Amino acid sequence: MRTRSLALSIVCLLLFCASSAGARCLGYEPKSVTLTGEIEMRKLPGPPNYRSVARGDRPETVYFVKLDEAVCISGDPTSRRNSKSHVGIEEVQLIISAVKASAAVGKKMRVTGTLSGAQSGHHRTPVLLTVKGMRAAD
Repeated sequence: MRTRSLALSIVCLLLFCASSAGARCLGYEPKSVTLTGEIEMRKLPGPPNYRSVARGDRPETVYFVKLDEAVCISGDPTSRRNSKSHVGIEEVQLIISAVKASAAVGKKMRVTGTLSGAQSGHHRTPVLLTVKGMRAAD
């Protein structure tokens, strides 16, 4: 029984690795990427402590794209800012004007731009997208 359970675990692991290996990972800037998902807006605590608006942190309006499918990001070993690889990214913070993003909140969109790694407390996801264009998803 124990051998069968171990064999089943190994098969599941191999299948997971094979499906992950077949997935194309996205690259950081300057490469352009397109992500598809629903645009979301959240009011989150900002400076000075990034913990609680009720306790005096300034509220920040932050926009995200909740992806239809998780993606992986290939790190760039030559970059200090974008060296980290990521797997299973399901949500990406958008660097975009509030005017452009607010009209898209709650809608499924195709968002094009360049990816970069998080660098500060203002960055709420490990990977961010500087938006160059956005249109309704088909």
